[in-house]
Amino acid sequence: GCPCEGATKTMMWLYDEVDFTKTHSLNTLRNMGVTEALRPSCERENPSEGLVSDADQQVLLCIHFKQLVNLKEIAISARGAACPRVVRAFANREVADFDDAEQDQPTKEWTLKDGTSTTLSTEDDGAFRQIQSLTLFVQENHGADQTRIDWIGLKGECLNVNIGGIVQNAEYELRPGTSFNVPGLSSGGLSGQTGGACSK
Repeated sequence: GCPCEGATKTMMWLYDEVDFTKTHSLNTLRNMGVTEALRPSCERENPSEGLVSDADQQVLLCIHFKQLVNLKEIAISARGAACPRVVRAFANREVADFDDAEQDQPTKEWTLKDGTSTTLSTEDDGAFRQIQSLTLFVQENHGADQTRIDWIGLKGECLNVNIGGIVQNAEYELRPGTSFNVPGLSSGGLSGQTGGACSK
């Protein structure tokens, strides 16, 4: 991983935990989508790369993680009228298309100032804890024909739980004298400690 993505005690950049094989965007120019904008923090000031919308100003960014994370911040670097104005976030919810993104109730929505980079906080919202996917919908910008985002960074905690090792949406019936073990789970909930460096 990138050495600049190091951890602090309670929060870290999550670039190394993004599953780029499943991460994609809709209505973005070729080679100018979410994977070009979602880069290590040391590349934040490099405007030569980034995301640019295609047919209009709306874009849909579908981000998947390698393991469960607690998302605390979404950082966006953008400039001028092409900067996002309304951003909707959907945590742990698949959004199939722009109609769904318009009509469904988002987990959270922000209205951003014109021409500035910003940090969107999700730390106090429990819906962004223990998530494995995040969809961002730029509903509109500040009046430009196309939306441009120079850089996106995600900050939070990873839970050291491999998603592939969890049996999801399963029900277990307990009988006297029996016990069971589910990989990644313990009697206290999710195994592993939050914060610090993530296991690979």
